Parts: sequence; C-alpha cells; structure tokens
Amino acid sequence: MASIEPRERARHAYERGRIRLGLRAALAVIPLMALSMLICGRPELTLPTGGALFAVTAWLRARGQAYGRALVPGYLAGCAPLALPVALRASGHCCVGGACWSGCILACVAGGLFAGIATGFLSTTERDKRGPFFVSMLLVSGLVGGLGCAMAGLSGVLGMAVALGTTSLPISWVAQRDA
Repeated sequence: MASIEPRERARHAYERGRIRLGLRAALAVIPLMALSMLICGRPELTLPTGGALFAVTAWLRARGQAYGRALVPGYLAGCAPLALPVALRASGHCCVGGACWSGCILACVAGGLFAGIATGFLSTTERDKRGPFFVSMLLVSGLVGGLGCAMAGLSGVLGMAVALGTTSLPISWVAQRDA
C-alpha cells in the first residue's frame, strides 16, 4: 500500500481549504436568491441566475488572486440593477399591470448603466491582472443585477446586460488611459 507523500497531503489539504473558502463565500447568494424569488416571483429566471452566481462566486473565491478580488466590487456594482426594479415595485410604480413593463425595463437598463460605469471605474484599481479582474467583476455584477431584473422578465435582464456591457468596457479603457 503506497502512502501519500507529505507534500501531496499538504497540496490536497490546501485545495480542500480553497474549495471550502469558495463555498462559504457563495452562501451570500442564497439570501439574494430568496429575495429575488419572493419579490420577483420568476423562478425560471431566478434559479438559473442564482445558481450561476453561486457557482461563479465559489469558483472565483476559491481561485483567489485577481479573480477573488473582483467579487466585492462586482457585488457592489450589481446592487444598482438589483435594487432599482425592486424599489420601483415596492413603491407601486412597477409591475402592477400590463402597462408597467416599460418602467421595469427602464429601471433594469438604468441599473445596468450604473453598474457598467462602476465596473469600468473600479476595474482601474487592479494593477496586476486587470483583464481577469474586469471580466470577473463584469460577470458577477451582471449576475447580481439579473436577480433584480428577473421581475421584468428576460427582456429586463437582457436590457441590463446590454447596458452593463456597452458602458463598462469604454469607461474602463478611458479611465485606464487617463490614469
């Protein structure tokens, strides 16, 4: 019976620890999913978006480096498209009847624009691996925002994603060039 070398055992223990760290960080997704399910009532959008956010959060945190550092700014940037549609619905101005969808979609697009601006500017804070940091933050902020925009349906999520993507890259490029 071959014994595992101490170096191998240490490497396996390190990898298990990183996986546990990632899963622990991903637990923050569960209340966001519950909020989205409760307020939006769209399990067909909330469950896959929340599941993807859970997996991405766990992987990025376990991976560490620029990938893991992108989590907090990504979550913060994603708060705008998460909160705006929810706030509109709570005020009674959104998703009350058939005519309300334009308000919800507009809130999603506005939140996506804000998240894109925040993502673009925040990506300039990373000096080592700016590309992976930017992409990771963009992915996280889009998934967090998707949980709030689920109430507007697929069109709200797509509007938020397009606004997020079209504003973040040019702002990141200009902000980095000026820095």
